Amino acid sequence: MNDVFVEQLVKRKASGAVIFLNILVYAAAILLVIPFVFTRLFFITIPIAVIAVFFAARFLLARLKWEFEYSLTNSELDIAMIEGGKKRCEMLSITAFDMEFAAPVSSEYSAEFKNPNIKTTYNATSSDKSENRWFIIFRKDGNLCRLIFEPKEQIVEGIERFKPYIVHRSV
Repeated sequence: MNDVFVEQLVKRKASGAVIFLNILVYAAAILLVIPFVFTRLFFITIPIAVIAVFFAARFLLARLKWEFEYSLTNSELDIAMIEGGKKRCEMLSITAFDMEFAAPVSSEYSAEFKNPNIKTTYNATSSDKSENRWFIIFRKDGNLCRLIFEPKEQIVEGIERFKPYIVHRSV
């Protein structure tokens, strides 16, 4: 069989802003529970308040955890974002035939990466400082777009199999 199917899951690393939001949610949860300590019905309100605040905090914090799923099926690359480990939404779907340039994010290909004609950038990486970042320049609805992602070697080879002249590797 000559079909290509490769999947990869990439977890987004918590940035400083996400860590700050985690601390803020925990502090807000504590501040919301404190007033119930001073009520007459202390033994009834505290458990209810703690449970309600706990579930609200878990819901908010789960929404801050993202994962990206890359799926290459023959010539089609699908990128999905998974929020909180549960909610999956399609981020992008492109075929190799719409791709114009693919290379690692490096100074060697900075001219292509910083192309001023690019209208939209899709970032599906674990962090802006991760090691194995690649970018793909492609056309979507007539506009030039850029995808930044962290593919494993099998995904790069799969793209290269369908459109070898667009894949550039660092020397």
